[in-house]
Parts: sequence; C-alpha cells; structure tokens
Amino acid sequence: MANMRDIKKEINGLTNEVISDCFLYLYMHKDKNKKEVTGIMKDTLKTRNNLIYKVNHPDSGDRKKIKKHFGKIRSELVGKMDGYFTKLSMISKGTKESVNK
Repeated sequence: MANMRDIKKEINGLTNEVISDCFLYLYMHKDKNKKEVTGIMKDTLKTRNNLIYKVNHPDSGDRKKIKKHFGKIRSELVGKMDGYFTKLSMISKGTKESVNK
C-alpha cells in the first residue's frame, strides 16, 4: 500500500501538468478562449483540494477499507485530470481550425 505522501505527490503532479498546459495555451494564444481555460484551471484546483482533503481524512482505520479508499481517490484523480486534458485539447483544436480558415 502506498503511503499518503506518495498519493499527494501524484495528485500535485497531475494537477501541475494540467495547470502548466493551461498556462502554455494562454501564452501561445493570448486572449482566445481565456474564460474557458481559466475555468479549467479553477476546476482543477478545486478537484486537487478536494482530493487532498480526502487523502487526509480516510473513512476508517481498517487497512482494507483505507486501501479501497485510496484506490477510489486514484481513479477519481485520473478520471478528472483526463477530462480536463480533453477539454483543453478540444479548445485547442477549435482554435487551430479557426486560425486556418
């Protein structure tokens, strides 16, 4: 079983990847879709804070339940961050199409 520190590092690492991709998009495309991208950033940070809270407050002291609890946190982390990357990708594709026209 991984310890809480490792799970927090995973959460922070993926969160930082999403946020840095958003900043890169904003740098490259200036004012295009700024509201949508900053919305992704806000949602990412809310998700990060929520997941860190869940890591710090496991349901019970039973080892099996804690392991299952951390598994749920990891799957939620991957699902949410994948969704944010997908949203940013869709915004980026939309921008590229409008620039080429």
